[in-house]
Amino acid sequence: MMNSLLLTMLERLSIVAILAFFLSKASFFKNILYNAKVKKTDLFLAILIFAGIGILGTYTGVPIKDAIANSRVIGPMVGGLIGGPIVGFGAGLIAGFHRLTLGGFTATTCGISTALEGLLGGLIRKYYKGEYIPWELALFAGVLGESMQMGIILLFAKPYSKALDLVNDIGMPMTVTNAIGITVFM
Repeated sequence: MMNSLLLTMLERLSIVAILAFFLSKASFFKNILYNAKVKKTDLFLAILIFAGIGILGTYTGVPIKDAIANSRVIGPMVGGLIGGPIVGFGAGLIAGFHRLTLGGFTATTCGISTALEGLLGGLIRKYYKGEYIPWELALFAGVLGESMQMGIILLFAKPYSKALDLVNDIGMPMTVTNAIGITVFM
């Protein structure tokens, strides 16, 4: 089951690659990426776009055990890695709230962890001294963020036995897929 879930999620990752290509051509995106003079409207637009990518990641997810194995985190995490804490956290709040509205026993934990993962990406951007986030750091951020999400699910989703069973099934496929997706996007 884990291998088929991993393959399905990797196939759906192609959507992220296409979005990354189109976004790389947008002027507001270049302003944020190259630290040009960034307007508040550019940041707001970035929050909405990266939240939209997160929401799309939820809808392209795979329903499993009253939860969703998905790539929702890619939008907020990349938003944070590119635009900083405001963009990452803002996108994460929106995508996380959307996930909360869908229900399921992990709705709250996944909603909260999406916002925190966006914030994590933003904090990495803020404190990383280099001009660009290298692919190795993007990969590490993805692994760290997904590990944090699995930990939050285990700590707060109830019943614990159901949360543990879910994390055993989705932990590795989501971590691998989302870390690769974040890296590809960057």
